[in-house]
Amino acid sequence: MKVLLANSPFGGGGITTFATQLIACLSADTELTVVLGDDKKAPITDPRVKVLYHDTKLLTIDNALFFIDLINNVIKPDVVITSAAIIIPIIAPYLNDGIRVLTISHSGRFFFTKYCAVNYQYLDCIIAASSAYNKKYIENYFHIKDESKIKVIYNFVANNEKFENLRFAKKDQRPIILVYAGATSVHKSPELVAKIVTKLLSTDLDFRFYWTGNTGIPLVSTRFKHSKLISVKQLFPEDKRLIFPGRIPAKEDYDLLLGSANIFLAPSKNEGCSMATLEAHRSGSILIVGDYENSNREIVESYGSGFVVNHNDVDGFVSIIKEIISNHSSYYHFYEDSHRAFKDALSYTIWKEKIFQVINCESRHKPRKKDVSKLRIFLDIIKMKWLERSSSIERFVCFSLPCFLSFQKQYSSYLNKEKSLK
Repeated sequence: MKVLLANSPFGGGGITTFATQLIACLSADTELTVVLGDDKKAPITDPRVKVLYHDTKLLTIDNALFFIDLINNVIKPDVVITSAAIIIPIIAPYLNDGIRVLTISHSGRFFFTKYCAVNYQYLDCIIAASSAYNKKYIENYFHIKDESKIKVIYNFVANNEKFENLRFAKKDQRPIILVYAGATSVHKSPELVAKIVTKLLSTDLDFRFYWTGNTGIPLVSTRFKHSKLISVKQLFPEDKRLIFPGRIPAKEDYDLLLGSANIFLAPSKNEGCSMATLEAHRSGSILIVGDYENSNREIVESYGSGFVVNHNDVDGFVSIIKEIISNHSSYYHFYEDSHRAFKDALSYTIWKEKIFQVINCESRHKPRKKDVSKLRIFLDIIKMKWLERSSSIERFVCFSLPCFLSFQKQYSSYLNKEKSLK
């Protein structure tokens, strides 16, 4: 079987991780070609994979015509899989009728959810790689009546005995380790995490809280450059229990830190199927997530791998964490329950089976057009650009600005408290 994976450039992050794992999966069983802008941050070195460098994000009529010819007359694949390569849904109506086209929706909402359903009538399947909520969101937004058009397939992380065995040491591990891997991404609820940390630091409990990744306050570098608050570190007193390791460049070092977590905190507002959350399950961490509709909540509810807390209930998060630290033995069973969720739903074997079920499915697209319409391509490009722009506006209004304002309020509160102590 000839498969073409059309991907966005490898810029790091979850979409790149997903692509590299998908390539490793497909290269063993298919004749695989990958087309993308560049792979400098994660070079494709598998000799079985043919790599072509073309811009899959350039939205022009000429680029659309180029890709139509490339796919129909040069590569001639049986299946095209599209991962954040936004030119492909635009040209889907003009691909050869015998080509099955699958697109991947990576996010809970916003652009990387919506792009994949443009021209959905000419697609064979949309893979909701984030959640059942993601599936409903796409169906409602595009008024898709055929529920079988979208398949929910959670992401996966590779089986790794070294990291899976970390769960056995957690019963005796002291101090208790908490990890939050969301940096200050507005989708990951960093302002909520900051409130939780503030309350934990006011106790005399012995723990180590690792806040990984970038600590810069959202919007400060772009819109509010005169803000005195530039880093979340400024919100807290010096305390050995709170550690900011920054970005951990070596993946194994990052996996070891994450895998050592007794508690993994993931109260995300808008989450794809987070690779960090899956890695936490792999090592048997206790998951504490918010009640927002996303894969974190769905997995924890389905497999009993932790706790789902109302996102407005800061004291609720703190109470559970304090209880786990104070009465640790009562929560030992969660380490195996969390690992079981990985084995039953989030491992490579399960994911590969589901992916190939979709790849091998019968064609489910509307008959494709023999004649290319430049006007139709132009209108679809406008639609795609509008989806991107409107998502940016929605993200700013619903996520970035409220997050920034919340941090400013917390900073004022912290400074007032420090003044009163003096």
